[in-house]
Amino acid sequence: MVRVKKLYKKNYTVIDNTVLQDTSISFKAKGIFAYLWMQSDTWNFYEKEVVKHSTDGISSLRAGIKELENHGYLLR
Repeated sequence: MVRVKKLYKKNYTVIDNTVLQDTSISFKAKGIFAYLWMQSDTWNFYEKEVVKHSTDGISSLRAGIKELENHGYLLR
């Protein structure tokens, strides 16, 4: 069995569990959601900038974003 120890010292993000528990979306989409959610409310996101912070390419990012849009977690 694997256990996860949670350390809440500083610099963390609170996310509604709804998106994380949604079995109709991929872990990739959930990770993209978490990354976008952690940004400030005034942050404007550009695909070319977001992809710089990942090992995935632009097409993978776009697929994850499309998945979030299709399930109502992201509006542009």
